[in-house]
Amino acid sequence: NRPRRAIQILWAATALWTASALLSPIRAEEAPAPPAESSPLASLCIRSDNHPEKWPDFAIGLQDGWSHLYGDFVPESIERFSPETDQAAAWTPWDWNNPTPNTNHATRLWLRGILPDVPYPDKSLLLANFQCDAFAVFLDGKPIYQSGSFSPEQWIPGRPYRRLHLISMPSDAAGKTLHLLLYATKSDRIPPVEPIVLFAAQSKLVHHLVASEWLNRSFGYLFFFVGLYGLLAYFVRRRYGIGFSPWFAFMSIFLGLSELCSGNVMFMLSERAEWLYQVNILSFLLFPIGLWRFIEQTFGPGWKKLVRRCWQIELALAIFLWPSDLFGWLPLAGPGKWIMYAGLGVQTLVGAGMALHGVIRGKGKERVVAIGLLVFAATGLVDIATVVIPFLPETEFYLWGALALVAAMAWLQERAGGE
Repeated sequence: NRPRRAIQILWAATALWTASALLSPIRAEEAPAPPAESSPLASLCIRSDNHPEKWPDFAIGLQDGWSHLYGDFVPESIERFSPETDQAAAWTPWDWNNPTPNTNHATRLWLRGILPDVPYPDKSLLLANFQCDAFAVFLDGKPIYQSGSFSPEQWIPGRPYRRLHLISMPSDAAGKTLHLLLYATKSDRIPPVEPIVLFAAQSKLVHHLVASEWLNRSFGYLFFFVGLYGLLAYFVRRRYGIGFSPWFAFMSIFLGLSELCSGNVMFMLSERAEWLYQVNILSFLLFPIGLWRFIEQTFGPGWKKLVRRCWQIELALAIFLWPSDLFGWLPLAGPGKWIMYAGLGVQTLVGAGMALHGVIRGKGKERVVAIGLLVFAATGLVDIATVVIPFLPETEFYLWGALALVAAMAWLQERAGGE
């Protein structure tokens, strides 16, 4: 009875969490709703267009008044940079929304702009989504920030792409000249695609970013600790000969880890953001394996052994895609993403078909798990469609589907323990 009582307590806690997630109001000034056209970095939830009246009162995009120069115009650029060499260079206008192509295959790009006068008490520059290997920031000719290595022989995991770069500015920054130097070992990474350049009040910006991700973090902690409990229950029950699937814990733990490390602002501000991103990718690729192994263990390999093929496909994707992204052979920000979503799409269609069959013809516990799987598959298909179809806004409904699936799987484990 003790294991069953513990699972009942877990069920009650999950129900309370769900109710609080649905009913807890979030004040508009703490977590504004994401606009229709949001920035490419989803966790920012801040507009990046040219309509100043639509910006929040603590941040503004630096979109206008920029000029650029491909390649080096001084030797040993970072050490020898000076305002004199800047004035002598042949700068041309730069449009962030329609950047000048890198026709000469340069590996360095200089950008120059003027900081506006804003009434922020703690001025900061926020840079994100720069797909390069390193960049440096200069204020009136003086280097104030650098991320990554400008040496082509030295690969450092702290590449700037996965991080949020929050750079403090002096109180008298208005009117000063800002230079950005971007470097990439491969010229196709310059210019950056949809970068984010904000001038903001640091304290309010960080508060906004943290508040805007509360729901995703809550899902992450819930799945992770449910998985840890499931792992503990597996070892405890095994001693008494009571069945409990370790694959339930496997799936829930990695699902929670993927969400905790995905777009987490506090992690993205860390110098170890690249490694945390890799944990996110690996966890996201592993959790479907636990799901399909659980389904196979519970209901069998399925028609034509499709359930078994699903976890085998996902295992192959994890073995291939994770190292490919880690070492830059096939980044998930590029072609690798379509391979990943193609594999997930096939698996989700199989899950939807199997779930429909279970809902219509299943009985008892089979039908309950089939309903959870159907909700998860439906939300997953919607999310994949919003990624594949360009004009649809991206969604994350799959987390609610995962909640239904995890609840159904936990219920099945409780029934198995009771029997």
